[in-house]
Amino acid sequence: SLIGFKSQDVTEVRWGLGESQGHVVQIEPNKWGLKKESGSPEPLKEPWHVSSLLWDLQQVEYERKVDPGPEAPEKPYGRLEMSNAAKPLATLSWEKSPGEDAAAARVWVEEGGQVKVFEISDETLRKAQENLGRILGAETANP
Repeated sequence: SLIGFKSQDVTEVRWGLGESQGHVVQIEPNKWGLKKESGSPEPLKEPWHVSSLLWDLQQVEYERKVDPGPEAPEKPYGRLEMSNAAKPLATLSWEKSPGEDAAAARVWVEEGGQVKVFEISDETLRKAQENLGRILGAETANP
C-alpha cells in the first residue's frame, strides 16, 4: 500500500492544494476541528470527511514504484502532512492537479525519514483532492 500506518493513528492533518491550505486536528475520537492560526480548533459539522480521507488513503495501492525516483517538486501543487501528536507519520506531495495529462499520477511519499516515489491512479488522487475540498468547505459546528 501507499502508506504504512493505520488511519486511526492520525491526529492531525495539514494540507496545501493549489492556493488553498487547511489544518484539522482530532478533538476526540471521530471528532475533528478546523484549526486556525491561533485559538482552539472549531469542531467540524461533518467530521466524517476527515475519516473518509484517511481511510481512503490507507486503502490506496500504488500502480508502480518509480526507482530511482526523481527529486520531489520544489513547489508541489498538493501536499498532505499527517501526524500523531506532532510526530510526523507521512507527507504526500504531487506536482499537478489530476487529469492534466495522464491516467497515472506521480506521488512522493515521505515516511520514516525516507522519500519514495509512486504512481497511483489519477482517480485516486482526484478523490483525495475532492475530500480535502469537502473538509475545507464543511462548516464548523459553531457558526
